[in-house]
Amino acid sequence: MLGRIAEVEKFDPKTMSLRPVQQLPNMLAAVETGQVDATIAIASQAKPAADAGKIHIIGWVGDSVPYQITAVFTTPTMIAQHADALHRFCRAYQKGVADYREAFLRLDPQGRPIIDSKTNAALPLINKYVFAGDPHAREKILSGVGYYDAGGALDVADITRQLRWFKAQGLVQGDKDAAALMDTDFLPTR
Repeated sequence: MLGRIAEVEKFDPKTMSLRPVQQLPNMLAAVETGQVDATIAIASQAKPAADAGKIHIIGWVGDSVPYQITAVFTTPTMIAQHADALHRFCRAYQKGVADYREAFLRLDPQGRPIIDSKTNAALPLINKYVFAGDPHAREKILSGVGYYDAGGALDVADITRQLRWFKAQGLVQGDKDAAALMDTDFLPTR
């Protein structure tokens, strides 16, 4: 992400010193304690830390670059042997994405998130698996709502840009192209 931001914002990422801290919570802790100047963190962890005055959010990756962060993965063997099950899974996944978008991604005319009975019905379903037992789970879930394209669409152009960037940095070797890594028969693309 940093490399793509550097390209768009026109700065040399080599002017920065990167430090491995191993886990997401450690990333914010390193900023909070002054061990590093900045990090890229997920909203559900960054917003509560910002609200508590421990850090300052200076921007969102998506404001600089579109960035496909998640995808559905499987193996070539699974596709060859169980394509029908994968198609059924993807239809169910798309229904889940539609429900999520309806619960969390609607905006009012001023561009603010709509929090209503649809949102309130979805929160306990998520809380069963995310932030279980945390008294601040509702706020964390709502502050960490991520964007999902309609239908669970994959951003093929961004995956292609990411692979090209990783190759240019010597982090991916070989001659594979992005099309060889994606099977677009299961979910829509954009």
